Amino acid sequence: MAPPLATTLEAPVLLCAPALEPRRATHRPGPKRSKLCERHTLPQPRAQEDWPDVVARPVPPVPDSVVPLDAPLGILGKAVFAAVLSLGRELGAPVPEIDPQQPISGAEAVEISHEILGDLFPGLR
Repeated sequence: MAPPLATTLEAPVLLCAPALEPRRATHRPGPKRSKLCERHTLPQPRAQEDWPDVVARPVPPVPDSVVPLDAPLGILGKAVFAAVLSLGRELGAPVPEIDPQQPISGAEAVEISHEILGDLFPGLR
């Protein structure tokens, strides 16, 4: 079980701590500083049965592909694909010899990545 919020905030609470230097003691805290202390400081940890119910908010669906898979890989895509090939070689997987200067489409890169790292990352398949 995670520690209560009051316990968690005890160690790093520099915003709520008394002034460390005399010149800071005369400094008037801004509204954000005082509200943070009021909201996140409890004299006693809240009982677990009094915790608020958390309701998941709806999330919009993820698009199938931001970039069309028939388009050639960009700079970032080439770098990620090179990393997949290198990881496959390090793990001893059969990796095809691909010329880095040869243009490759996103669909081809995804298919080769699935073949190379599909056993290591089954969620890729």
